[in-house]
Amino acid sequence: MPKHSARAVALQDFLDREGPELRRVAFLMTGSWTAADDALSTAATRLVRERADLEDLPQLTRTARRHLLHHLATKEGSAHLVDEVRPGRHAADPGLHLMSALATLPFTQRAAVVLRRFCHLAPDRIAEALEVPPEEVAGLLTSGIDGLRETLTDMGDQLVTDDPAGSARYRRPAETTHEEFDG
Repeated sequence: MPKHSARAVALQDFLDREGPELRRVAFLMTGSWTAADDALSTAATRLVRERADLEDLPQLTRTARRHLLHHLATKEGSAHLVDEVRPGRHAADPGLHLMSALATLPFTQRAAVVLRRFCHLAPDRIAEALEVPPEEVAGLLTSGIDGLRETLTDMGDQLVTDDPAGSARYRRPAETTHEEFDG
């Protein structure tokens, strides 16, 4: 069995720690686990090619996130955009409605909302990941949340954004009444 280099082991350790979160971001952006895996693989390949410093975990995470988003912004990376999630499919699953609503947003708005509401990144980190000026992030978030709220309302759903933890939660209206449980 060949001996792995220290660099390969460090990269694998990084992917073991941060890979699931990066993959989740890619899934939320595309609605496809296949596309998420492709994006993560591309980001890891770019880290190797540019000989990223594998010891500086915060910088490595930011660089990997930027590579992941860059891949998803390309035609190749967005080809799978919510192929697996169509309105009306599995209507009982509220997550699919959220994925459909996210897919209606322009890429930068969708990325800003995912990074802020699902990954809890600060606006300056979102700006860095999207390679936009920091002053644009607030507008992207406002437009993105408004777009999600409008789309989900059109679907008959609600987006709750007043969670103290700052994460967006999705809630479907109740389909049963308390009288059905009392009788």
